[in-house]
Formats: sequence, structure tokens, C-alpha cells
Amino acid sequence: MNLVSHHAHYQPDFTTRAYTTPYIIDTAADAALSGIRMHWPVLKSSPHNVQLVDDYKNAITLGSKDVNAKYVVDPDLPLSNLGVSLVWPGKSESTNDEDDASSSFMKTSVVRGMPFGTMTFSKGILPSLYSFNAPASKPDIDNGAAKLECGTLEMAKDDDEPGAHVIVDGTAATVQRELKLHFVNSDFTWMVVFSRPVEVECGVADVFDINIADFQVNVKSVVWGDDRDEDDVLEVRMALIDRCTTGQSNIQEHCLERNAFKDGEEYAALLSNSTQYSPTSPKIDIEYPDDDMTATMVSFDWIPAVNKSKIDDKDDEQKDLLMFALPHHLEKLQKDPTVKITDHCVPTFHGKTCLVIGKKWNLPHDTSHSQSFRAPRPPSASMIPTLAKALNKDIQYRLSDNLHRGAADTYFSGKILARTARTILIATELKQLAQGLPAAKELGYEDEESDLEASVRAAETARLPSDETVEKSLDMLK
Repeated sequence: MNLVSHHAHYQPDFTTRAYTTPYIIDTAADAALSGIRMHWPVLKSSPHNVQLVDDYKNAITLGSKDVNAKYVVDPDLPLSNLGVSLVWPGKSESTNDEDDASSSFMKTSVVRGMPFGTMTFSKGILPSLYSFNAPASKPDIDNGAAKLECGTLEMAKDDDEPGAHVIVDGTAATVQRELKLHFVNSDFTWMVVFSRPVEVECGVADVFDINIADFQVNVKSVVWGDDRDEDDVLEVRMALIDRCTTGQSNIQEHCLERNAFKDGEEYAALLSNSTQYSPTSPKIDIEYPDDDMTATMVSFDWIPAVNKSKIDDKDDEQKDLLMFALPHHLEKLQKDPTVKITDHCVPTFHGKTCLVIGKKWNLPHDTSHSQSFRAPRPPSASMIPTLAKALNKDIQYRLSDNLHRGAADTYFSGKILARTARTILIATELKQLAQGLPAAKELGYEDEESDLEASVRAAETARLPSDETVEKSLDMLK
């Protein structure tokens, strides 16, 4: 929801973001551009918290100066539980009439697990890339076919666009398909893939220290071909292919991750060969079990939009899509013959996250057992005295008057209500254990009876809240 918050209406900033995993995507484009920024965070932890950390100057902006800063949810695509599609209307050449600008646009789909950032540009809208970091080497064109010679990046003199840049004395070059960018400071190497040949130029700020120079690439023109259709578009995809190219990253955790990576070159080749597919509005289908089934099947249909300009007649248009899968997805996909789990995995907030090849994921969930708020095992006998001590304190908690009136913060109010409900559930479970083995068996535990007997004995001797105290806590929630 952050991507479509009120900030998006007047000036997107770092809060208009989404954690797509593994990337963080925001719409706080730099250098007077409109578009997206792609961040690659690292996982850091302490005894008290786990968090994702990134340096915003290591991000890269993909966008254009030819569109408005304000964007809307794309009305031409259905809404999805797995992502959102955004559209920036083109700037009107002569008026503020929205209809005048509606024929030109820039679009993107921000989707969970996407391995690329993808932007679509209509006619008249030219892409730009911007980084706070300068290139560590000359940008590589089409896997070594040529090197891009950069000019000087200067601040524009136009007062109407504060922060905009211009490139002076840049040497234009044609990129047939692919551009690789390796940066100082971050030590990141990004792959940028164009769906059509483009003419580009680049500029680096002329400052005394390369480590504080910024960098920009502008597409000057698009080679459309003789059979161009009015609806033809240019698609630009961008992916991080090396997080620590030379071992000199300013965030050394990136190097630790990279050293643990299986095969960086194979990973880059896999991404490069899969750029003709991108998810736009993935669909979730749920098939509930009938009398002969014991599992509910949850399916992610990524519905890739095939970029026809990158597919020859001999190519198979049914090639599969690449997406990152979370650990619980990987577990469910192990037995799905329609997908292939690769060895290309990265650590994320949720755990080991791997690239999966497949347009549709089928994720079975066992629903043969009734749902319960309790675990399938009794609490450990050794922990019951500690639980009882905490329970006697927490059961006394009372909701504030503001919360009762609905005048409190909704986020933390929900956490407080959930905590109170869990306290009551724990009290109810321990009190039933304390009633003896027959009553404990009614709780439906799956563990060995010997473990249950030990827990029952511990509960019988623990000092637990009275029935009246538990009832009073429950009444507070009504």
C-alpha cells in the first residue's frame, strides 16, 4: 500500500516503497527523473532485532524526465494480490490537458519475487538511468562488443527542473541489447537489457574524487525498424548480477553473500536469457478439497506478458518465467514437475530465497487436520513454571480507554488485542492441562503420552490464574 499512499499523489519519496524480495523498490527517483529505484539490501541482526539494511546511494534509478512525477495504478491491468502496476502519463507538450498526455506513458509492474525491475516506455518517452556512484570501468556494450565513452555530467541550467542533469561531450553508441554497469563504492554490477536497439550516451560528474561522482545514462533514440506499429513500446529490464564484483564493496556483507553464491556467471546468463518474460498481474487461484482430496491447492499464475519484439519465429513462446521463491514456497514446489528450482539462492528476511523456473506454481496445503490456535504438542514440562509466572502478570493487563473508544493507533492497537487474546488462550490451555490426563487428551495433542503426562504434572503444581481472572480478561475484549 505504500506505493499508492497519499505521497504518490504529489511527490513520491522513500516511503513509497515495496519489499518485493530480494529487491526493495521505491518511486523516489533521483536527478529530477520519475520512475523507480532498485535497492539490494543485506540482512543484519542483533540480540534484539533483525532488519534489512541498504545504502540508498547504492541504488539505481530507472525512469524518464519525459513523464509526470505523479503516477496512478494502471487501469488497463487487473489488480493482483502479488503486485501492483503503475503508470506515469507523459508530459503534455503544449497544455495541461490529461488527454493530450495519455497517448504517451511509462509503466512498471512491481511484483513479489521479481528478479528484474522492468519499465515500459511508449513512443516519445526516452529512458534514463541514474546512480550516485560513478562507473568503476567503462560501461560494457553487448558482452564486450564495445565500451561506452562517457562525457561530463553537469547540472541543468533549467530552473523548471531542479536537480536535473545534462551530459556534455558524450559519445553516443548503439546498444543492440545489453549494457553492463560496474560501480565504485557499492561494487555492484548491473545488467540492463533493452528490447530494441537504442542509441545511448553517458556522463560522469567532473569532481576531484571519483568516489563522490554521480553518473547517468540517457537513451537518445530507439531503433524501431521498418515494420513499426503505433502500439510498439520499448521495454527496459534491470537486474543486479554481482553484489561484490572486485571484493571492494562499501558494505562487506554483500561480499560475504556473494562468496556463498553458487555460480555468478551462470546466474547472469540465466537472467539474460529470460528477459523476454515479465509478470504483470499475477493471479492467485485456490482449489478447495472435495471428498477425495486432503489438500487445498493454492496456485500462483504469474501470467507473463511476452515481449514479442524479442522472440524470433523459431523461439518457443512457452519458455518459462523466472521468479524468486520464499522458503515455504520451495518446500511446496519440491514435488511439482512443472517447475524447476535452481541453485541460485540469496539470503533474505524470510530465509533462503531461490530462483524458480516456471510460469505457474502449485502449492498444496494439507487441510486434513482441523485448524487450531494450539500447537500439536503440549508445552514442555520444564517451561510451564516460567509460563505460569509470566501468565499471572500478563493476564492483569487492561486495555486503555482510548483503545476502547477506537481513538488509538490502529497498528499497535491490533498488536495489543492479539497479545491479550494469546494470553487468554495460553491460560485456558494450561488450566485444562492442570485438570488431569483425561482433560488434557481432549486438547488433541499428537505427541507421546509420556510427554503429555509430564506436562500435566507440571501444570497441576503450577500457580495459575483463577477462572474469575481469566473471565475478567476475556470480558475486557467484548
